[in-house]
Amino acid sequence: MTGTDKGNLPCSGITADKFKFFSVGNLGGTIVACSAALSNTSTLKVYAWDSDSATPTVVLETTNHGARAGDYMSCSI
Repeated sequence: MTGTDKGNLPCSGITADKFKFFSVGNLGGTIVACSAALSNTSTLKVYAWDSDSATPTVVLETTNHGARAGDYMSCSI
C-alpha cells in the first residue's frame, strides 16, 4: 500500500521475453506467478515458490492458449 519494496523473489531459471512475470498470486501459502505469452507462438509458463526464498519450479508450460495470455491470473484451491 505504501509502494515500499518488500523484497525480491529468486528468479533462477526463469526466462522471459520482456518481463519475468505479469501476474503474481498466493495459492494456499504458495507464491505463484505467470509469464506473458504475447502471441500464439509464445510459451505461457506458471511458476511456484514454496517460500519467498525458494527456487521457483515450473508448474505449467504451454503454447495452447490462443493469441495472448498471462495478463491476469487468479488462483484458488
